[in-house]
Amino acid sequence: MLSNAKKAWHVALAFVLATAFALPSLAFGLDGKGDTSTAADGTMAVYVEDEAGNTALMKTYTADEFAALATEVDAGYQYGKNNIINVLAVKKMVEFDKLIADAGASAYWKEGAKLQFTCTDGVYKKNVPSYEQLNEPGYFYPNRSNTEVTDVSGAIEVPAGIAIPGWYKSSTTAGETSADALAAALSQLDGTITKDNKAGDSTKVGIGIARDLSSSEEGAVIDAGWRLTGSVVAITVKAPAGVTVNSISNCTINGTDTQYYTGSAITPITVSDQEGNLLAKDTDYTIEYADNVNAGTASFTITGIGNYVGQVKGTFPITDKILNVQINGLPVKSYTMAELVSKLSTDTQYYQQSNHGSVVGYAATDYITFADLLKDAGIDQYWTEGSNLQFICTDGLYGKNQPTFEEIAEQNLFYPNQSPSEVNNITDAVATPAILAFTYGSQKSTIEVVSDTAQAAAANMNTYPLAKVFRGWKADENGSINAPGWRLATGVVTVNLQTTHASKIFSDVEAKSWYEDAVTFCNFTGFMTGYADTDLFGPSNALTRAEFATVLYRIMNPDAASADFTNVKNETNLPDVEDGKFYTPAANWAVAEGIITGVDGKEFQPNTPCDRQTMCVILSRLFGAENPSMDKLNAMPDAEGVAVWATEGVAWALNEGVISGVDVEGTRYIQADTVLSRAMAAQVVANSCYNGLF
Repeated sequence: MLSNAKKAWHVALAFVLATAFALPSLAFGLDGKGDTSTAADGTMAVYVEDEAGNTALMKTYTADEFAALATEVDAGYQYGKNNIINVLAVKKMVEFDKLIADAGASAYWKEGAKLQFTCTDGVYKKNVPSYEQLNEPGYFYPNRSNTEVTDVSGAIEVPAGIAIPGWYKSSTTAGETSADALAAALSQLDGTITKDNKAGDSTKVGIGIARDLSSSEEGAVIDAGWRLTGSVVAITVKAPAGVTVNSISNCTINGTDTQYYTGSAITPITVSDQEGNLLAKDTDYTIEYADNVNAGTASFTITGIGNYVGQVKGTFPITDKILNVQINGLPVKSYTMAELVSKLSTDTQYYQQSNHGSVVGYAATDYITFADLLKDAGIDQYWTEGSNLQFICTDGLYGKNQPTFEEIAEQNLFYPNQSPSEVNNITDAVATPAILAFTYGSQKSTIEVVSDTAQAAAANMNTYPLAKVFRGWKADENGSINAPGWRLATGVVTVNLQTTHASKIFSDVEAKSWYEDAVTFCNFTGFMTGYADTDLFGPSNALTRAEFATVLYRIMNPDAASADFTNVKNETNLPDVEDGKFYTPAANWAVAEGIITGVDGKEFQPNTPCDRQTMCVILSRLFGAENPSMDKLNAMPDAEGVAVWATEGVAWALNEGVISGVDVEGTRYIQADTVLSRAMAAQVVANSCYNGLF
């Protein structure tokens, strides 16, 4: 059972009694650009805003946090409507001055400031009371009644603020004073929640009404509090003219990408100003983290200090998958340390480095060789001549070294007798593997041979949460030691095997052509291969309807490429699909799924080249596209050339990044009826996979 306070905020209702002044609009949110997330789940937010529109979130409150600011008031607030005096009873209230001070916004709440209310349905535009108005005494007039609406005797000063957890409205009856109505209303505020008792349904902001001292009629009363608003989620202090809000929420928050489990607290967040300059922690802002050790979602709260104000809250993911294996950028396997530890070798390997007149010896253990890693991931058969490895670290792609298969096969020696005076001593070389190591150390010397420094390093190794790459060396033909091995990545989280480029497999694929990567990808996956018993891919050849159906069938049915098709019968209603052809299973599947319906519903036309718009329609059917936006299509210069039956399919393909148009002298065209080449088809398949469609 929720308490009154929690129940009241759970239903997220709040009403404001405020003086009758116009309320301008507010760009509400963390960054002043419309984010209303701080109002979710029963929170109240406090903002400041200057006259230029710079907005800073100062603080957010849960229901319990907000209730903790309240004090007992047993106060009454009243308004007249239709010659009836209505009384609102409040037991607990958070006064505005206290709330603004708690949120750290007092420097902006002074003469010339105003207070604005934002609700779940937008900014409340009827009232925006000023600092001066809210700091004038407000009163409850106990002797007002339906007949004595201007009786201001016995006035009781009441505070301005937000009433919680409940309020109760009571209307005066004939002969009843406001004091009687207040007593009756307060008696209802016992914590009971009923349909008739609104004590549990909402909260209110209460502002007392005052005598109209400017009125020519002595004793007249301003009904300042009768204006109501609902579901308040924020208040904004509108700073006086000339006061600038330098908001931390207008800065850039860095470090919210995926972090990797280390066993220790992870603190990646930094803050940059709008020019890209890093702010100084504990000078410009403070930061608090939560749940930032174990895998899951960590959170942080940044609070501006010094020259900055406001508050920003955010999250970042932490993964315990400390090592990932990819091939051509496609995920293959991921490992937690628990999954990886049984695969690690525990003997000690030695490596070396020359560094400005000294030698550095390295020792490493708790390692896995690249050959073993790729084998365990099931892709070792692709680790062949022409392929290479990329290392992606916590700070991005490691660009200094992307060793090839040949380099790692050749550069695998440790030269123990190298020293500062004999940097090319290659005697007694020892084979050493290319590895990813989690435990390692180093030792530097200006006099010792590298075997001594490596042995010293072995006695001072530390274990790290993420791997470091080590590789051996190789002496060149002149006996000089080639030292590629030590300049390799630390904090490795992904090993990406790049297979042999298509230009080295197919004699008709041009190196570094616009389609080479796509053909490489399709050949590796088996989605599109070259012509049997040749070294040709046929990039400029037309792709037939039968071939395109087969490509899609292989993608959606991984075992299809190796299946025997010679005995497969035509199961479609299209007579030109022959039995036992390479495309027969694909045609059966495509027609059954409604992906291909046949030309005029009568023929499959397997040998007819597929054009670009037909390809788009087939793919859109495969992925169930419905009512795509036409904006991108209409912006293309040759949009009118798309057939009516293909319009939605082409629009969908443009929206999803499946096609981007054919570049002709800097302008992209759909070329709807252009025959689909095999190179184009490979690019479309690769685009679809990279965009997550397959």
